[in-house]
Amino acid sequence: MMIPRVSRRLLPSSCLFHVQIKNLNHMEILKRKLPTDFAMEHFDGFYSKVYQARWPSIRLGLQYETKLCAVVNPFTDEDETIANLKIQGAIELSEFYRKQIRRVERHKLRRKILDEKRAKKLAILAEKRGIKPEEIQSDVEVSDVSDAEIGAGSTTDSDDLQLLFETDIEAMRLKEGFMDLNNQDVDLYDFIPCSEMIYMENKPLLDPSTEFKLNEQEIEIERVEVPLLNFPDHPKIFAFPRGSRLQFETPSAIGETKLNNYYLMNGAEILPVITLNIQPQDKVADLCAAPGGQALAALFSQMPSVMFCCDSSSTKFATMKNFFNSYLPRVAAQQCQLFMESLSAIDVDCPPAFDKVLLHVPSTRDRESLLDNTDNIFKGTRANERIGLPERQRRLLKRGLQLLKVGGSLVYSTKSLSPIQNDAVVQFAITELEQEMGVKFSVDDLKEAYRPMRALYRMYTFNYGIQVLPFLPSNFGPSYFSKINRTQ
Repeated sequence: MMIPRVSRRLLPSSCLFHVQIKNLNHMEILKRKLPTDFAMEHFDGFYSKVYQARWPSIRLGLQYETKLCAVVNPFTDEDETIANLKIQGAIELSEFYRKQIRRVERHKLRRKILDEKRAKKLAILAEKRGIKPEEIQSDVEVSDVSDAEIGAGSTTDSDDLQLLFETDIEAMRLKEGFMDLNNQDVDLYDFIPCSEMIYMENKPLLDPSTEFKLNEQEIEIERVEVPLLNFPDHPKIFAFPRGSRLQFETPSAIGETKLNNYYLMNGAEILPVITLNIQPQDKVADLCAAPGGQALAALFSQMPSVMFCCDSSSTKFATMKNFFNSYLPRVAAQQCQLFMESLSAIDVDCPPAFDKVLLHVPSTRDRESLLDNTDNIFKGTRANERIGLPERQRRLLKRGLQLLKVGGSLVYSTKSLSPIQNDAVVQFAITELEQEMGVKFSVDDLKEAYRPMRALYRMYTFNYGIQVLPFLPSNFGPSYFSKINRTQ
């Protein structure tokens, strides 16, 4: 029986693709892949090892648009803007933080009372049996803690408790296969999928000096626990609650000044500015300033006496200057000396002059790498640039730290989930500067300070910083930030 020939016009387009693909060799197939496809392959191969059970949730969040926050412009009618945002259902972050602090403290007090009850019961049982309390192997059950024992108010919702006290990265290290930067030699090439290596085979070999390997002996880096965040009076920052699908309206020019009433930015990217804890009369630098959102938030605080902004991209720099004009009145610029230079942070030539430094370095920009093929860093033509990112980040961080006064602080941040671009860069920049120049640094341990924010953000704590993870109910990030202090 003859099988009738099916017209190609009747085949679905997907079938036609599979018919055509059979005639392509491996290199031709690779060339037909989009940069977003290569990005996903890379992330699946790398991040699944780092984040393990969390990776499917992170992966899903990365494929949707980020959640934004609104940074209110204090140079407009601030009260009117705040009232309108609250009517829309947005929450103000400093108020939210204070509320969550009370919930965290309440839970810790409850745990303390339960532990005391358990210790007393163990002591009684041990006395009856004539043994020491630590020799009792079985768990001792105790009654739950009543509201009266803690104080007025209801107990914290169990779902919120899980978010506030979920497992940190330290616990993940106990799982088999977790990549520990401190205990292994990690080669960057370990995290380039084979398909990418084939795709790069016609590229010139990288200069060995650009390879970034974690195989040098690290020094001891002091970590200082920070119990609480210090929210400034300005700017007021708003976000929609966890699970909300509401979106902010486009900012509008209001009042006599005709300045925009608020600025919309990734809700995770405002956290480095809060973490920096800018104080009155501080001299502040933003060394990779474009597009200008973090520098603008720092200016909104009305704290700096000097604000220095630079960026290596002349195009982005010109756009940033026009952007500032939409938000800042000239009188504000007179109160704070604003200096802007179109140059790389590495080329900034001045002595240690700054009290505070923001350094939001170029990175793989993981979410954008999955959503947009335009100028995607996973293009084959940008392979060398991508592999050289950690080295570039390390150089930028070293220069930023060199510009700090003794007692000053720098917040290093990226838009990547990669420990190679995050913790590893912090580790090596500090190590090299201490060995080369004899300067000393400490890193803030921000885990407890940011615990109350976990009711809104999904976070993990690494050795030297905080990682904000994409998560559909509250889809901020990805964003990593680390606060480094120059101690001498």
